[in-house]
Amino acid sequence: MKYGKWIIKKFYSSMTRKAEKLLLPHYPEVRVSEITKAIESKYGGVIQRLPYVGGLRNFYTPIIIINGWFVCIYKAMHSIGIEDAVIGYVISEATDDLFDHVPGFLAKRIKKIVFSGFFKRVIQKQAKKSRRMKFAGDWVYSVEFPEWGSRGDEREIKLVFNECGVHKYYEQEKCEALKKYCNFCDPQYSIRYKLGLDANHTMAQGCKKCILAFNNKRETVLPDNITQMNKKAQMYLNDCKHH
Repeated sequence: MKYGKWIIKKFYSSMTRKAEKLLLPHYPEVRVSEITKAIESKYGGVIQRLPYVGGLRNFYTPIIIINGWFVCIYKAMHSIGIEDAVIGYVISEATDDLFDHVPGFLAKRIKKIVFSGFFKRVIQKQAKKSRRMKFAGDWVYSVEFPEWGSRGDEREIKLVFNECGVHKYYEQEKCEALKKYCNFCDPQYSIRYKLGLDANHTMAQGCKKCILAFNNKRETVLPDNITQMNKKAQMYLNDCKHH
């Protein structure tokens, strides 16, 4: 494992504090304390086992790192009988909070950057590297540009994933139940930054390939499986308030 362990542990602790705040309105303080301690107890082993996919040279290294925390919280909450939908919801809400800390000047420029010629070249290079399959735990994908200015200023970037590093990682950690919610994050940032994502053809929904299509002239819509996750979680959490 080639990552900075203390930095990752500090990051995981900040994520656990976010989860704690989300849980306290619904569960007794003693129960939440039990959950947070269980999450914290997982850090060492999980960090040690994080797959190496090329470090900062790979766009997806941060995804592997944050999914380590997803594994920590899933194992901790699942072990005491909390429903998968609730765990997925807490993970998604804690992750969404991260985007609140993106500097405003950068947030305003993300859409322009993503649909730029510079990013087009970068993502093509990354996709080509992924197909060399240098790291077993990596994603393997290609990138297409079905629309790039032939109709005015419309641009579309389509990522087609044949292998998913997150799904491989969940299998490694025996957390396969998380697979069905793994497509929550891309729509989150796409909604924020107006990236027009269609994420309705993913492995999380049982497809053999993941297709993430970003379009600068389209609205992002939450995938149905994430909408259902949120509804189920709210139902369970509201029920907790009355017991």
